[in-house]
Amino acid sequence: MSKKIVVATLSVALLATSLVVHAQEPRVRVGVTLGFTGPADRWSKFQRMGIELAAEDLQKEGHKIDLIFEDSQSKPRQSLSIFNKFVAVDKVNGED
Repeated sequence: MSKKIVVATLSVALLATSLVVHAQEPRVRVGVTLGFTGPADRWSKFQRMGIELAAEDLQKEGHKIDLIFEDSQSKPRQSLSIFNKFVAVDKVNGED
């Protein structure tokens, strides 16, 4: 559990750093895959709240962020499929 929180916190910190470095980018799309169903459902809800709070703080500083949440059903293979969707369909990597 604590390992997932550390990973989520580091992800948000990395996002904040990339926003400062790439200030010229008008909008950042962030894809987040969490286990909203399955054994990790309780912790995923808390992680989502933390990520949303961090995004709100960044938005107050003028950064434009779109968060896209997907349910991995607490299955690692499902997370890989969602990642591919984030890149190909949702364009979370910043490509138009």
